[in-house]
Amino acid sequence: MNRLPLTHAAIWALILLITHLLPTPTIGGSEKKTVLYLNSYHHGYQWSDSIFEGIRSRLHESSYTIDLQVEYLDAKKYNTPPVIEGLFEVFRKKFTHERFDVVIVSDDDAFNFALRFRDALFPGVPIVFCGVNDLDPQAVARGNLTGVVESFDLIGTLAVALMLHPEKRRMIVIGDESTTGRAIKKQIEGFLAGVPAESIPIAVEPAGSYRFDYQVMRRLNIPDNLLPSGSTLINAPKAFYELPKELFWTIITSLLLLLVTLIFLVLTMLERRHVERRIKDQLTFQETLMDTNPQLVSWKDLNFRYLGANRTFAAFFGLNPQFGRHPRRPDPDLPGGDEPLHQRLPRPAGDRRHPGHPPRRHPPRQRGGRRLVPRGRRLSAADRGR
Repeated sequence: MNRLPLTHAAIWALILLITHLLPTPTIGGSEKKTVLYLNSYHHGYQWSDSIFEGIRSRLHESSYTIDLQVEYLDAKKYNTPPVIEGLFEVFRKKFTHERFDVVIVSDDDAFNFALRFRDALFPGVPIVFCGVNDLDPQAVARGNLTGVVESFDLIGTLAVALMLHPEKRRMIVIGDESTTGRAIKKQIEGFLAGVPAESIPIAVEPAGSYRFDYQVMRRLNIPDNLLPSGSTLINAPKAFYELPKELFWTIITSLLLLLVTLIFLVLTMLERRHVERRIKDQLTFQETLMDTNPQLVSWKDLNFRYLGANRTFAAFFGLNPQFGRHPRRPDPDLPGGDEPLHQRLPRPAGDRRHPGHPPRRHPPRQRGGRRLVPRGRRLSAADRGR
């Protein structure tokens, strides 16, 4: 299990503790507070750097004006008694005229250093710790300190390892000789020796999550479904594209709405085509009905322009049998384009009416030995015989 997931929980706990330890600021101004941060290691160490960045960013949001002073012990490289004594002398001279409101320490080396020299360096100042593996109950009993213990679920980790590799009977632990490494080694040896977990005091519940290397899992043929719930895969291949959860569901919802709209439009178009087909069938039936009518039938618009006629009318006037089949198109067989039909039909001799005047509805005219009959009127039997 990786240590990095513990950082956020430790930072939040630290800020909460520091907030309660610092006095309440006076109304009307931002009071200045001085905070000392003792780092067990060196600048550039990812574990402690992440803690430092979290502390600095959260303290920046404080209602106080924070003067944060940082000191590094560099215990990963120089963790010997002479070096520790030398650091104490350096800090004693540096802190002679300093008065800290809170001292923050991270990991065991800084914690042990602060407890050992607190009376000489910063007497009476509260200490807030994090990342401590081997917490001595007697140190806590001294009072005026609080913090977050770095604990990990060793039994749970071993249980997961046995679940993934039930045939294994031998375990190899890789560590170092640092203070933290020795503390973890002590815990592991205690568990392996059969010491009950209840006999080892734990200040807080284990935090963090299981993290597994994707490349190692593929090499060992470990399926993903064997991993505990909430596990994190590292070094996994990135997907072709990644979307935030909110954006993903927004896109899905939009696609569903578009799909519903598309279905509605398709249904509307199909219904419209069905209606148009029914109208065309009805018009075809009406045209057939009118064409079978032996009477002269025609129809006009409000401007007295002929829009159509049946075949009897067209044959009577010598027009194209398709006249009126396309009401909005001018008849190509008649001159005048869109002019009313009575302006394009041949005019009897002696008719001096204005071309735009509608045809008279009384006395029929002779044309080619046949009588011109007004629209909608029947021919008498005598006229039909001529």
